[in-house]
Amino acid sequence: MVDTRISLREVWKVLASMRKRVKMFSVTKDDCRFIAKRGSGNGGQAKQKTSSAIQCFHDPSGAMGESEDSRNQVLNKREAFKRMIETKEFKSWLKLKIEAGLGHVEIEENTDQGNRVKRKLGMDEV
Repeated sequence: MVDTRISLREVWKVLASMRKRVKMFSVTKDDCRFIAKRGSGNGGQAKQKTSSAIQCFHDPSGAMGESEDSRNQVLNKREAFKRMIETKEFKSWLKLKIEAGLGHVEIEENTDQGNRVKRKLGMDEV
């Protein structure tokens, strides 16, 4: 006799594989502004002459991250980007952006005639 029972774990695996993920948007280095600056602190003339420290700005969220850990500008750029996405400003902007994309954000605004109108906030408006 063949056992036709399916475990709960197998059911979850099938359901998880059926669920499609949809990419709503992405944040890349092209969405950010990077500024190279001179490092500060100990390290002597070599550190103070080279512009290897990086500041990363994400203007839509107002988030900023910076790094001067390495002498390599590329490594500092990566670290500054990581620090920028870990800020509370970026995380709250990201949450608002996702909620707007799902249609869960509603705002009130005044029309030209002075009437208050409620409308859903679009993803591109965040």
